[in-house]
Order: sequence, then C-alpha cells, then structure tokens
Amino acid sequence: MPPDLWALDLLRPQIKEMVQYKWELTEVLNQSSATASPIRDSDWDRMRFYSSRITHLALSHCPCSLSRILPSLSAALPETLFPNVQILAWPSGRDGEELPHIRMFLRPTLTSLSFGALSHSAAPVLAILPTKCPRITTLYATAVDMHDLLTGIATSLSCNSLTHIGIGSRYSTHVILHRDLQLLKPFSNLTDFHIGSPLGFDLDDDAVLDLVRTWPQLRSCSFEAISPTHTPRTTLRCLYYFAQHCRHLHILAIPFDATTVPSFVLPPGLDGQHPLVHIDVEQSPVTDTAIAVAQFLSAVLPRLREITTRREYDNNNKDDLEDDLEDDGVEALLPAAVHME
Repeated sequence: MPPDLWALDLLRPQIKEMVQYKWELTEVLNQSSATASPIRDSDWDRMRFYSSRITHLALSHCPCSLSRILPSLSAALPETLFPNVQILAWPSGRDGEELPHIRMFLRPTLTSLSFGALSHSAAPVLAILPTKCPRITTLYATAVDMHDLLTGIATSLSCNSLTHIGIGSRYSTHVILHRDLQLLKPFSNLTDFHIGSPLGFDLDDDAVLDLVRTWPQLRSCSFEAISPTHTPRTTLRCLYYFAQHCRHLHILAIPFDATTVPSFVLPPGLDGQHPLVHIDVEQSPVTDTAIAVAQFLSAVLPRLREITTRREYDNNNKDDLEDDLEDDGVEALLPAAVHME
C-alpha cells in the first residue's frame, strides 16, 4: 500500500486499524465509537505496522475534547507508534488543556513542529524538544504571551540547528519590542523567519540593523503587523540594511515609513546582485514622489519586481484605494517590473 495513503490528518483511522471487533458505534450521526472490550498490547500490532509509514501527522478538530481522550489513550499507546513521523501539526485552535499531551507524539525523527499555546505556557513543550526531538529544524508556534514564547525558544532550542521560525500571537496586548526580538539573535542559521503581532512592532532602523546582521542566511522574512496602533519608526533605510546583511533574501514583509527617501551609498559587491524580488510593505505610509521611492528601491534592490500592501485587500475604503494607486505607481517604475511586462 502506498505510504501517501497514510498521510492522514486524523487519529481515528489509525486507531480503527486495530481489529474491528474492538469497536462499537455509539452515535450514528457523530460517528462516535467506543471500545467493546479492554485493549491488549497485541491489539496494536496492525496499527504499529501502518503507523510506521506515516511521516506527516496533523491533528484536526473533532467534536469531542481530546483532553478527555488522550489521557486514556496514553495509558495504552505504545511508544513505537509513529516512529518515523517528521512533521507534526498541533493546531492552535485546540483547547489549551490538550497541549501537555503533545509529548505523546514527539519522536526523535521529528524535524518540523507546529503548535499553539493559547491558555498554557509554551515553555514546557519547548523544554523537552532537545531531548525528545534533537533533529528539529522548523518551529511554528502561536501563544498568548509572546515574551514567554520567545524566551522558551531562546533557552531551549539549538541555535545551530533551527533554521525556520514562525511565531505569532492572536491576543497580545502590547507591541513587540526590540529587546523581545534580541532573544533570537543567537540563531545565526535562520533561513526563514516570520513573526506576527496584533498590535505591530516598535522598531527603528538601528534595531533592524542589530537583528539582521546576525541572520545572514535569511531567504524569507516577515514582520506582520495585523492591526498596528502607531506609525512605524522604521524607514526605507531598513531595506538598505536587509540588502547589506542578508544577501540571500528573496521575500520580505515589513512596515516602514516611506515619507522621505534617505541618502545612501551602496556597499562593495552589492550593486546589481541582491536577489530580493518581492516585498510586502503592509500598511506603510508613502507620501514622497513615486519616482524618488522607485529610484531608491531599484538601486538597493535591483531585482525587485513586485510590491504588495495590506491595504489592497480592503476594497471598501476609498483612501486605501488611492494609496494602492500610489503603490502601483512605485512598482510600475521599477526596472525589474518593467522588464517582466
């Protein structure tokens, strides 16, 4: 049987692989099942066989609470289940009471983990990853307390092996500060870094410089400000710092103030070489002339051909549409964009 058929997103099909007489249907509409007799170790044999084929495991939502099911399941769940799982997704929408049970599915083969800590601290999960999952390179996590999450990552995970970090918070009550992000400076091998904050970020150009010069391998980077409460203090100059220190960067998303165009001198070896092709300026204010902004962008990022903005998704606001026309005006003047037409 092809392994792809077992890349399932539910535990139920796996558990049902035990001999069928062990199960009886209790609710037809909700397809609820109950064990018809006690589970013996030998009853797991078939599930052991098929679970070894699974490399990607994602837990989806179910009508029942896993916080009641998983403790019972863990009493009989063999440690040999899912021995080859490499990617584990634990959706952030789950009841926080279920998070501690994620350790049931952590294996030494795991390289990518995504989870949410909406009512529990993420620290206990992060603390066991070095011993449970020594090969992990990719982490995606959401939490209520962003500082707790960043501290847990910095104190628990290997600075040398982690290459992908994606973090966010849906209910944060404060903006992300420079000192918060400084916790991740030791992760010098980062190739992908994405962080989302409901209230945005309080960073200036010097803060960006301090961060990006420690992440020279970045290929994709985004600072997503969902509903920012203030005008960004970063300016067009922060793009210069990205170009100078992140020579492999292809995709960037960051809000900045583009109302003035700074003077600059290209560093040696940068002219015409930087690979960045796409930038999301989010809700960045642009009041300078399109030609001046385009000249700066084309000089610092000569291959840039696409500019997107958060405002272009709000078609009900006339002012936003006018701003989009300004953004389009800048993009149309980029040499790389002209050559693409």
